[in-house]
Amino acid sequence: ALLLSPILWRARAEIRAVGFRRSIQLALYGAPFVLLVGGGLQIAPVAHAGVIVPGLMPVFAAILGAVALREAFPRSRLVGFALILLAVGLVAADAGVFDGGAFGAYLLFAAGALGWAIFTVTARPLGLSPYVTTALVGLVSSLGLIPAMLVMDISTLRDAPVSDAVFHALWQGVLSGLLSLYAYGRAIEALGASQAAALAALVPFVATAMAAPILGQTPGPFAFVGMVVVGCGVYLAVGARPPRLGSRRG
Repeated sequence: ALLLSPILWRARAEIRAVGFRRSIQLALYGAPFVLLVGGGLQIAPVAHAGVIVPGLMPVFAAILGAVALREAFPRSRLVGFALILLAVGLVAADAGVFDGGAFGAYLLFAAGALGWAIFTVTARPLGLSPYVTTALVGLVSSLGLIPAMLVMDISTLRDAPVSDAVFHALWQGVLSGLLSLYAYGRAIEALGASQAAALAALVPFVATAMAAPILGQTPGPFAFVGMVVVGCGVYLAVGARPPRLGSRRG
């Protein structure tokens, strides 16, 4: 919010036109998303959040897009979303999600994914630039979260070392909070809500692939199959047509 405050000031007429309700819907990808997922992480491992949150988000976005934006999906895209859901189940099984028993955490992760999807579907028809959208999410989140932090004493920031506070300010505030939100908003603007959301399903599988060389964590057989399945699912969910067997190009 601080870094983008000049943009907020210049776009104040656009922001007033967005209105209170849609501003709250956009901000669901801000502080509420962080609190929901962070609450779940108090119970369940990070790997489980990495599977459930980005895996469910494109499915929620597709449902909301069909209801709110009247988006019609060809059969191939519906098959793609079904494959993504299947792949999430495979990797969740590989990560032991179904054996963990922390269903309260998984509900929080699912709620976070729903907030992410609501942001996606709300941002598409507004026509705001990704910079303005990012600034608005930061502003509304700050207005809601900072008073709660002061009154409820839910933050240990005052006890953290200065180096940790600076690190997270840069990592969460600039890289994750600003750059990634801007990039995702730009993807929604360029591709559409459901197509941009479908690409987010690649997150847990990229993380799984990176975990092998970086952390020495070798994915199990379900994860390997899930990577293949999600690749096919994302290919169809972004609107690509499946190849016709036996067809020839002249």
